[in-house]
Amino acid sequence: MPSEFARLTILVVDDDPTMRSVITSALRAAGCNQVRQASNGEQALNIVRQSHIDLITCDYQMAPVDGLTFVKRLRELPEGANKPVVMLTANNRPEDAWAGRELKVSAWLVKPITPQAVIKRVAGVLGLNVGTTAMPEDVLTELADAYEKRLPAEIQTLESIAARLPARPEHFNATIQDLAKRLHVVKGQAGTLGYALLGSVAGEVHDVLQEADRLLHDDDSFRPDLIRLVESGFKVMRLIVDRNVRGSAGAVGAKVLADIAAFARPLHARIVAAADAAEVNERQRRNHQSDVLLAAEQQRLIVERRIRLTQAEFGEKAR
Repeated sequence: MPSEFARLTILVVDDDPTMRSVITSALRAAGCNQVRQASNGEQALNIVRQSHIDLITCDYQMAPVDGLTFVKRLRELPEGANKPVVMLTANNRPEDAWAGRELKVSAWLVKPITPQAVIKRVAGVLGLNVGTTAMPEDVLTELADAYEKRLPAEIQTLESIAARLPARPEHFNATIQDLAKRLHVVKGQAGTLGYALLGSVAGEVHDVLQEADRLLHDDDSFRPDLIRLVESGFKVMRLIVDRNVRGSAGAVGAKVLADIAAFARPLHARIVAAADAAEVNERQRRNHQSDVLLAAEQQRLIVERRIRLTQAEFGEKAR
């Protein structure tokens, strides 16, 4: 790897410790020994205030504030106004990219990621020559082995949370939000650490649940289909983990993913259409309220003006 990495100090910001470790391992394998880590935006801002940082990698979907909010606050600091930022995302939505341009995000990296992709993107932003040196194959071996060991427990946790959907309908919306956040993590980790099929299935379910959160506060008609999607998706994820299916599983994996997508994607499209329509209706309602208030205010001003004119007229007659 190029010697230029040895002189860099890079800050890795992510609320997922596994992804922080993935990126840190890749950077260190490339020769970058000065890697700082932060689990949230506030920690990262404090590090930027106190230390020299050459570049920041940042996850888009963090808590308590997301990646773009963090970058907005970063740009308000003298030390961070022009700091290069590589944003990692599992969504790859055009609207996020446009918002990133406004905040001078240097580059985006879509999950799942590889160590090679991390190094190539960082080098590209900083104008470094990565050469042709290959990344060591065992960079993520330890992380992948640890991930394999904890996967059964993580799937069991997801199944336990999903069981609340039909059992506790009063908490349906909160449960959907919880599952979406957890599936976002699985989507990023699984593909990065060798479980591409698991990550893809988690991604199909995640994308629907994330979009459904826009709508469920006002429309519960999608609840049965959402429960069906979660149950079928989690059944497939359980089989993948129980059989320790790594990679994409070839033609069989493609068929499994196609079956999930055949239900998930039309459902996603219907939810998007309904949510967009609900937002349009809400804007129209607010505009109508504004028009009514404006008309009432105009009428009030007219009445007040007539009263003043009448008072002035009586005053003239009295004199």
